[in-house]
Amino acid sequence: MSRAGLRAVVVGAALAVLACGCGNLPTPRPSAGPPATATTTTAAAATPTVDPDGFPTSFGRGIYDVGVDIAPGTYRTGPSSSCYWSRSVPGPEGRGREIVEDVFDRPEGGVHRVTLAEGERFNTSRCGIWDAE
Repeated sequence: MSRAGLRAVVVGAALAVLACGCGNLPTPRPSAGPPATATTTTAAAATPTVDPDGFPTSFGRGIYDVGVDIAPGTYRTGPSSSCYWSRSVPGPEGRGREIVEDVFDRPEGGVHRVTLAEGERFNTSRCGIWDAE
């Protein structure tokens, strides 16, 4: 195969991975300790945004324990093409987790909204940034 042909194959494969979202691997779960720090990007610089209790007011993909990593409350994210998120609670007798809501879709307008309660675990991928309402 010629160099130009090989280059076209490599570029095509890279574009296919980006288009399908296959390159969006979840970030590792934060370790125990202080809540994760969220950032808001402005034209000038990225500035951490936290509520009075020290919880981030916005966050991206990952797995979060509500009341430990993020505050209970309602969050929304802007339009996305292939957002996945779920809420789970501890399973019977503290074994495993039970999923109480599992969403993989494009709602009308593309905006997702979720209300999270203390003790739940929130898993999100390919949704963009979630902001507290």
